[in-house]
Amino acid sequence: MSEVQIVEKAISITDSVYLGLFVAACIGATYLVRYVLKTNADREARYIKVIEEQAVGLQKIDIVQRDVADIKAAILSRKEGG
Repeated sequence: MSEVQIVEKAISITDSVYLGLFVAACIGATYLVRYVLKTNADREARYIKVIEEQAVGLQKIDIVQRDVADIKAAILSRKEGG
């Protein structure tokens, strides 16, 4: 083998190694993106559940506030009438 052939062989091997690393990086990035998207979807579902639970809690607070206002009005009307 001449020096030129040896250099060309080394370059082709080096190119193959870099190509392999590039392909591996692309595959790894693909799996990473899929994982991130799945994790985000799961997190969003949990956030929606929390928001719905808070909405129910706020409705209950509104009901309690109305009941307290009714009780207060009843007590004040008894004091004025009695």
